[in-house]
Amino acid sequence: MNVSWRGTVAATVGAGLMVFASVAMTQEKPAPRITAQTTPRAVAAAQPETVEVKACHVNLIDKITCAAGRGGVLAFVKHEEGHEVKLHELLAKVKDEVAAAQFATADKTFRNDIEIRFAEKSAELAQAEYMKGLQSNLALPGTNTEIEMKRLKLAWQRADLQKENAEKERDIAGSKRDEAGELLQTHVVEAPIAGLVTKVYKRSGEAVREGDPIVDIVNTDRMRVSGYVPFKDISRIRPGDKVLVKLEVPDVEVPEEGIHFEGRITYIAVAVQKVRPEVQVYAEVINRDGILRDGATARMVVYPGKTFAPPNATTKSEFPRRPKVEE
Repeated sequence: MNVSWRGTVAATVGAGLMVFASVAMTQEKPAPRITAQTTPRAVAAAQPETVEVKACHVNLIDKITCAAGRGGVLAFVKHEEGHEVKLHELLAKVKDEVAAAQFATADKTFRNDIEIRFAEKSAELAQAEYMKGLQSNLALPGTNTEIEMKRLKLAWQRADLQKENAEKERDIAGSKRDEAGELLQTHVVEAPIAGLVTKVYKRSGEAVREGDPIVDIVNTDRMRVSGYVPFKDISRIRPGDKVLVKLEVPDVEVPEEGIHFEGRITYIAVAVQKVRPEVQVYAEVINRDGILRDGATARMVVYPGKTFAPPNATTKSEFPRRPKVEE
């Protein structure tokens, strides 16, 4: 009886060991331990070459409201909605007759140099009289007394000071002319950027106050694409990294969805979203043919480590802009 019981136990234990050994053989080998030397290479091999950012939003970068710099009545507003404008082009003007008259007066005052020329002549005469007195005393000592020579020298010095004072007065007149010119310039509204007029707030003949909006101008040469990158990927992205953007139009297929727009990362937020572990990023994209529009949705692919140099840009940090119009 005892022999039978011991045999049963031994058989059971042996069977268990065989099952454990077979299971152990079928299991995968344990992953190698990651060290400081192998981590960067292993991580780089495990990560994809790109980072995809879905549900991005397209927005304008260059949108400016041009406002009145001086209150008054609008003499004219040059453009309507849809008109193209050039950089520094005249858009509107507040009636400036009084300011123009003030500038003309200040300009005439500045250009008047009669006092300077008279002071120069007076100084030349006073100097000649003093030098003549010195020569007379050298030829015949005592011709002019010491007091008389001091009086002649003082007249010369006074004439020089009058000339200096006249020059200072002319400098002040020049500053007043510049002030009047700046005041006159506040009546003019110029385009700070080249672009398209999208809204006109005031018309010719309407009254405006300082700071009232006149027109809106937008430039669509470049657009901002914003999206959210998972926190696990944000450490791979740097400002300047190349991006490719494609439009995504919900519930409709359009040929523009197959066009790629190139750009680069310009901003990475410093905070993480509370709802999801994501970080917001901005990219500036060249808007070829004006296809991208404000408010559109898109998909963006980021190429970490690759840079994008905008064509025809003066530096790598500048996007191509409309040429400046020479005055």
